[in-house]
Amino acid sequence: MLKSYDNIRVFDGKAAFIDHDNVSIRKGSEETFVHGYNFIIATGSSAKIKEIAGLQETGYLTSDTVWDISRLPQTLVIIGGGFIGLELGQAFNRLGSHVIIIKEHATITAGIESDLGEILMESLSSEGIESLTGRKVTKVFRRNGKKVLEI
Repeated sequence: MLKSYDNIRVFDGKAAFIDHDNVSIRKGSEETFVHGYNFIIATGSSAKIKEIAGLQETGYLTSDTVWDISRLPQTLVIIGGGFIGLELGQAFNRLGSHVIIIKEHATITAGIESDLGEILMESLSSEGIESLTGRKVTKVFRRNGKKVLEI
């Protein structure tokens, strides 16, 4: 999806900053040099897939596969409230998707200072992101061509 934007360049390889504004990117025997003022460093992680009835059969996206979609989803539900999920939720919300975050814990931002968590959630809410806390997705299925989550 990112590759479809004219003003975004995506590079795959091992990168190293040469100085404040220059990066060297190696992939195999090729080396590319990039000059810029803003860089996004996506070093990768692996998503933890929850065991939810019907999820495997219905299909899902992860932080790795979500960028392969060809069109913006009307609604995006994020199960869990980790930092990567929150970042993806905010990004897709700003691109125009309706975003809902569902978390089993009583707060989305468990594990960080409660004052900071409240500020973060107020900010996400003010942008239109919905959050359902203290809820657990128990089943996923299709109805009329759409995915349905049972909470």
